[in-house]
Amino acid sequence: MAREQGIDQERLRRWVSFLALCVHEGLLGAYYLKGGAAMELRFAQRARATKDLDLGIEGSRAIRMQTLTTVLQLAFDDFTFRVKPRIQNMEQADTIRVEVAVQYRTRSWQTIEVDLGPAKAGPVDLVDPHVQGLAELGIR
Repeated sequence: MAREQGIDQERLRRWVSFLALCVHEGLLGAYYLKGGAAMELRFAQRARATKDLDLGIEGSRAIRMQTLTTVLQLAFDDFTFRVKPRIQNMEQADTIRVEVAVQYRTRSWQTIEVDLGPAKAGPVDLVDPHVQGLAELGIR
């Protein structure tokens, strides 16, 4: 699919992983997708590629971690998620960095880094992702 769409395969996998994880918006409560991943999902290949997902979630670091863990247990479509044991506390930024293993139909899809920072109130843009290949892959 990546070859047909003229997209780097790893970049398309990251986009799919980011979207599959973010679909749980009703369960995450108020959360904000920010940073490079937000730019890529909004502008696709016109944005600089990123390797991590920055989420702003309400609550303390412990609550943010529990929220993510609970949501990841629910899966999405044929995707499942698992937090890997390596967890990094970034005290200065009040953020936790975790690695999330993503599987598709029980096969390893990829691992993404997720930074769980505090949610900050402010203006929010709701946009439809401009990612090529999702419909062609059959992902809702």
